[in-house]
Amino acid sequence: MTTNRFGAADLSPCDRKQLSIQALRHIEPITSIAQQHDVSRKFVYRQVAKATQAIDKAFEPLPKETDVLFHRPVTKQWIRQFVLAPTLYGHRSFRAVLEILETLSSAHFALETSSPSVIQLRLDVKIMFPSSNCHLS
Repeated sequence: MTTNRFGAADLSPCDRKQLSIQALRHIEPITSIAQQHDVSRKFVYRQVAKATQAIDKAFEPLPKETDVLFHRPVTKQWIRQFVLAPTLYGHRSFRAVLEILETLSSAHFALETSSPSVIQLRLDVKIMFPSSNCHLS
């Protein structure tokens, strides 16, 4: 291989893969592998760690369709943005957007505007949960 002190920088991705496989086999000592490729033992251990992570990731179980992907806190500000986005970009009516919100959640939404203009829209959201008498305003 190379004889300069930057042996790791000269290795191609294919060479790095071969180095990792060679180290993962545990046939030769890490010191011997490092000397063969003109790299440090630390570099070999890092390549082994990367290869191990890739193998672990490859054999992870796939997420189920019912697994929760993320949680999003729904605030009044978020609801305002949700109502405005399809209204402005998708040319949907406020009532259609509120119907979508009600369908996706188990809450009732009331829309009150001081003006029919989108630019001057003031959205007051009153959320009423069917299972209790909680009102969020």
